[in-house]
Amino acid sequence: MVQLHAKMTKALRQLNTLHPNFQKELDKLPIGSLYVLKRKGSSYYYHSMWNSGKKTNIYLNPRVPADADLIQKLWRQRFIRSSLRTLENNIKALSYALKRFRSYDPEEISTDLPPAYQSIWKSHDSLLPQPLRLDAWGSEPYLKSTSYPEELVHETACSIFVRSKAESMILDMLNQFHIPFRYEPLITANGKKYAPDFSTLRLKDREIIYWEHFGQMDNPEYIAKNASKLMDYQKSGINVNQNLIITIETKDQPLTAKEILNTINARLL
Repeated sequence: MVQLHAKMTKALRQLNTLHPNFQKELDKLPIGSLYVLKRKGSSYYYHSMWNSGKKTNIYLNPRVPADADLIQKLWRQRFIRSSLRTLENNIKALSYALKRFRSYDPEEISTDLPPAYQSIWKSHDSLLPQPLRLDAWGSEPYLKSTSYPEELVHETACSIFVRSKAESMILDMLNQFHIPFRYEPLITANGKKYAPDFSTLRLKDREIIYWEHFGQMDNPEYIAKNASKLMDYQKSGINVNQNLIITIETKDQPLTAKEILNTINARLL
C-alpha cells in the first residue's frame, strides 16, 4: 500500500512536469487546424483558420519543405491539445485520490480499535486480505504452463521438476528463504499468453514480482525471441527493476548461487 501511494505521487509529479512543458511548446506552434481531404486514394492537406468569422482553407503541398514542416507542426499542435486535456483530467483525479488515500496497515487499524478488541488479533498476516497472505498465495491453485513437459527434467529439493539447473537453484533458494512462488504461471501480456519462469511474492510488501531466467544468451535467435517478450511485458506494466527480475547466463558463464542470493536479498526480502 505504501508503494501504491509512492507510485501515485511519482505519477502526479511527472504529469505536473509534463503539463507546463507541453503548454510552452503549444504557445510556439501555429494556430489553426489541419484539414485532410481524401480523393481518389490521395490525401490533400489544408491549413484551416478562422478570420473575421470566415473559415479559410489554404492548400499545403507535402512535397514543399515549408508546407511539410507546417503539416507536422499542425499535427503536433493537435496532439498536444488532446494530451493536455488528458493530463489535466489525470492531475485532478490523482490529486483528489492522494488527498483521500490512506495506506492500509492492519496493525495500525488494529491498534486504533477499542481496547476490548485489541487483545483478540493474533498476527499481522491474519488481518491481510486472503489473496495477500503469504501462506495462502503460494499454495493456491493457479493456471500453469503445460508446454513441453518432456523438458522438465531437473528435480528440485521439494520434488518440483524444472527445465534447467539454474531454475532448480533459483527455486531451491526461494524455498530456503520461505519466499512464496509459482513456477511457470500463465499470464497475459499485450494480448499474448506467456509463462514467466517464476512469479514470487515480495516479503516486505506482498507485491508480485516476476522472475525470468534467460539461459541461452549466446544464442541470437533466443535473444530476439525474448526481446519481443520483454516488449510485451513492458506494455503490460511488467518492467525491469520494478516488478520483473532478470537473470542471465551463457555456456561459458553459468548462473551462480551467489548471483541468485544477491538477487533475492536485493529484490525479494
